[in-house]
Amino acid sequence: MRDVVHPWWNGVAPPALYPLIAYVPWMLNGWLIGRLHRPYSTAMVSAYAVWLIVRSTGPVYTAAADALAGVDGSEFLWEFGSRLSTVFVVICGGALCAYRDQMLTAKRRLTGLSAGQRLRASRPFAT
Repeated sequence: MRDVVHPWWNGVAPPALYPLIAYVPWMLNGWLIGRLHRPYSTAMVSAYAVWLIVRSTGPVYTAAADALAGVDGSEFLWEFGSRLSTVFVVICGGALCAYRDQMLTAKRRLTGLSAGQRLRASRPFAT
């Protein structure tokens, strides 16, 4: 991916913005998974995050072996950090989707109630 995308981005954005540009699609990916699997959004985003972790073991293992062998230019920290942050961003996207859906459900529930019922619903443990 680095050889395909980075030469194109060099003319568009400075290298410092690469992580931000790369994490926006991952955030949208997590949000989309949560949105398309509404009743089970947390479970599906978690399953996808686990799949990303499993899929990342090979490249991270290779980078770790290169670093332990003393290969010049080994990229263990970069590989591990980028994959860990990608999983985190996907989970954040899914969590944002789930939070948004919960807020909309709560708002819909409150708009259908009378003023007294709304007051009681906002204080569920009041006596």
